[in-house]
Amino acid sequence: MNFLSMLIVIILVPIIMIICGWVLFKNTPKKINRLFGYRTKRSMKNIDTWIFAQKHYGKISIIIGMVLLILSIFISILFRNNSSDVIEIASLIIILLQIIVLIVSLIPTELTLKNRVELK
Repeated sequence: MNFLSMLIVIILVPIIMIICGWVLFKNTPKKINRLFGYRTKRSMKNIDTWIFAQKHYGKISIIIGMVLLILSIFISILFRNNSSDVIEIASLIIILLQIIVLIVSLIPTELTLKNRVELK
């Protein structure tokens, strides 16, 4: 794997997060559905929590996606002059960390939804 391939591969997760976050924030699905959107038991409780969850997670996804994108590009530059094996291992580690961050990024929205439901 060369540097350009590494760069392309490791920016996919952050770019997908930014695009999905933008879509959720700007084009929030108006109806609760099981096909598209931030779909959890709490977010699908009623239309108010649905819209709130879409916008809330959209913002989080955009911010985290941008941070991951910048960090991923910076880290990939650090590895640009290494051997193909090192680049492949670094790419794999970066992608795994991005996926972990993607999963963990769900927590703030769930906690906020939980607090909103308890307040009502």
